Amino acid sequence: MKENTWKIDLKSALFLVIIITVCTLFLSITNNLYQGVIAERQKIIRMEILEDFGVSFSNDTFPSLFAENVETIIDRKSTYFIFKGTPQKAGIITSGSGLWGIIDLLIIINVDTKVIQKLRVLSHTETPGLGGKIEEEWFTSQFNDLDYSEDVKIVNNRTGATGEVDAISGATATSRSVETIINTAIQRYMDRNKR
Repeated sequence: MKENTWKIDLKSALFLVIIITVCTLFLSITNNLYQGVIAERQKIIRMEILEDFGVSFSNDTFPSLFAENVETIIDRKSTYFIFKGTPQKAGIITSGSGLWGIIDLLIIINVDTKVIQKLRVLSHTETPGLGGKIEEEWFTSQFNDLDYSEDVKIVNNRTGATGEVDAISGATATSRSVETIINTAIQRYMDRNKR
């Protein structure tokens, strides 16, 4: 009887080893594929940033021109891409809490003129048809050349004050979140560069 128990234990152990090995291989392959996707996505975003800084490049010249023209600073909240030329510009990849999850933004600012050159939503989990409208062109284009000197304000009824853009109807919490993420990111960038 003990011999049968021993054989069953050995078969069970062997089965577990095989399952663990297969799962480990699967996860390892999936992770490697995912890392490639992430690297490609980061390259595309960096190409967009360099283009927004006004630097012309080709696929072959991109890596050297990016290194030559952009200083990258990473902290726990944001990644800053600082243009080494003039005018003084910066790209900020940052995130914050939305209504249902994290909202990731790319903000291109012209520090000399204190305007947001561009806003792009990189990812979000907001409600489609409501908060999900933050990625629509009608919303993001409001930030093109927007004066941020007195903070960005996403409002229901514009008064013409500096830094105002239209909120998304029915998505007040998401609108407030985007406003907070933008203002916090720009303020952190400005504080960082006072040093």
